[in-house]
Amino acid sequence: PPNYSDSFCFVNGDRKVGEYSLEVDLKILFISSEITPFSRTGGLGDVAGALPKALKNLGHEIRVVTPFYRSVKERRYGLRDVARLSELSIEIGGKTMEYSVKSGFLVGSKVQTYFITSKDMYRRKGIYVDPKTGKDFIDNHLRYGFLNHVALHLMADLNWIPDIIHCSDWQASLVPYLIRKHDSYRESFEPARTLLHLHNVGFQGLFPMEVASEIGVNPSDVEVGGVSEFYQKLSFLKSGVCCADKIVTVSPTYSEEIRSSAEYGCGLEDLYEERRSDLSGIINGINRDVWNPEKDESIDSKYTVEDFIEGKAANKEALQKELNLPVDPDIPVVAMIARLTEQKGFKLLEQVSDELLDLPVQFVFLGEGEKKYRDMLKDWHESNPDKVSTTIKFDNRLSHKIEAGADIFLMPSKYEPCGLNQLYSLAYGTVPIVRKTGGLADSIEPIQDNADSGTGFVFDEYNAETMITTLKEALDLFGDKSEWNKLQLRCMNEDFSWEASALQFEEVYSAMLSEPAFCK
Repeated sequence: PPNYSDSFCFVNGDRKVGEYSLEVDLKILFISSEITPFSRTGGLGDVAGALPKALKNLGHEIRVVTPFYRSVKERRYGLRDVARLSELSIEIGGKTMEYSVKSGFLVGSKVQTYFITSKDMYRRKGIYVDPKTGKDFIDNHLRYGFLNHVALHLMADLNWIPDIIHCSDWQASLVPYLIRKHDSYRESFEPARTLLHLHNVGFQGLFPMEVASEIGVNPSDVEVGGVSEFYQKLSFLKSGVCCADKIVTVSPTYSEEIRSSAEYGCGLEDLYEERRSDLSGIINGINRDVWNPEKDESIDSKYTVEDFIEGKAANKEALQKELNLPVDPDIPVVAMIARLTEQKGFKLLEQVSDELLDLPVQFVFLGEGEKKYRDMLKDWHESNPDKVSTTIKFDNRLSHKIEAGADIFLMPSKYEPCGLNQLYSLAYGTVPIVRKTGGLADSIEPIQDNADSGTGFVFDEYNAETMITTLKEALDLFGDKSEWNKLQLRCMNEDFSWEASALQFEEVYSAMLSEPAFCK
C-alpha cells in the first residue's frame, strides 16, 4: 500500500489530512448496488453517484462496480460492451456462473464504472423488490453474493488491485469477508484495505443459513456465534462488520447511536461497541450541481445569497399557486417530503392533528408510504383545502419547488442515520425543524442554544407535544422578518458539499493504510 508519514508531505503541496499526509494518490474501488442516476431507491444511490466524483477531483484513481439492471438506460448514458470482458465465468459455491461487463462513466465525470451484466440476476423489473409481489426477490442472496464475488474477480482479471475497497451497505458486505476468509481473494487483495459504509443498519441482508454454501460462505461461519450468523440466519451485514478494516456510518451521532441500544443497533449493538475504535461517522454531502438555487432548473426563480429574500418570495408564490393554496406571503409554509412512516415522525403528527391544523400555517406534504398515513394526509387536505396540500407520490420536480418555496421544513424523525432534506433545506434558505437524532443532530445547530449562530430548531424527545412546541417557537421567530432573514442567510452559508465529506474520507483511508489489516 502507499506510504504515509506524520511529516506533512503534501500532494502537489496543496493538502494534508488530519494527522496524516498523503505522499501518493490512492486507487479506490467502490462497490454499490445502486448508483444515481443509473439506479436509485434512496440515499445509497445518491452517495454512490457523488462521493466517487468528489474523490476523483482530489486526484485519486476511482473505479466503480454496480449491477446492470433492466432499468439502466444504456444508450442515454453511453454505456458500451467491452470485448475482453464479455462471456466471463466465475465459480461460486461449486457452480460456474457467467457474466459480462459494460463500461461507462459516472455522469459528469471520468470515473470509470463497470456494470455487471447477468440476465439471470439483474435483467428483471425492480431492483430489490419484486413488483408483482411487493416483497424482496427470494434470490437476493444470490444476486448480491454474485456482485461481491464478481467485483473482486473482475479487478483481479484486470490486474487492478485497489488500495481501498469502499463497500456500501449489506449488499456489498461480503467483500471484506471474502478477502479475509477465501484463500484466492486473500492472496490477490492482501495489500488492500476494506471500508464498510453503512447508511441504515436496519437493513441487514438476512437469509436462511442453508444458502451459505451457494454464495461461498463457510458453513462454520453461520454456526451460532459465527461471523456470518445472526439469530440462526446468514447475515451479509454482520459478515462485513466482523471483517472490514474500518466502518463508517453516514453521520457521527448515528455511529454512536448504533452501539448504544438495540433500538438503533438492531441487534448488532454489542458488535458495534466491540469495534468502536474502528467505527466513525461522516455526514453525507449534497450535490450542489443538482441542489442549488442558483442553477436549479426545476424552480420558478433562481436566487443567490445576495437576493434570496426576493427569490424565496417568488418561489413561495409560485408554489402556493401550483398547489391551489391561497397566495399570502405572510402565512408560513411548513413542508415535509418523506416516506409516510412512523420513523419519519408521522405518528407524532397524528397524535396532535387537531392542534396542528389550528395553527396559522399552510402545510405541504409530498411522499409515498403506509396507507394509514396516506389516508390521514388526504383527509387533512379534503377537510382543509386552504391549509393543507397533499401529494401522494414521488415527484422530483415538485420536491425542488417545495424546497425553494417553503419557509420551514419539518423532520421529526424517530431516527435518521443522516438525512438529506435538512441539507437541501439549508442550501435553499428553508429553515429546518428537526429532532435531535443521527445526522439531524450533526447538521443543524439549535437556534435555541445560540441565536447568533443557530441554523434551525431542534427538539430532543420523540414526543408530539415537544414537536409542536418547537414548531410554535419557529412561527414566533417567523414574525420577526429581520431575525428570520438572518437565520435564512446562516442556513445558506453552511457548507455540506461532497468536497468537504471527501476530505474526511481521505483521512479514514490514510489511517487504514497506516495500520495492519483488521483480523477478527
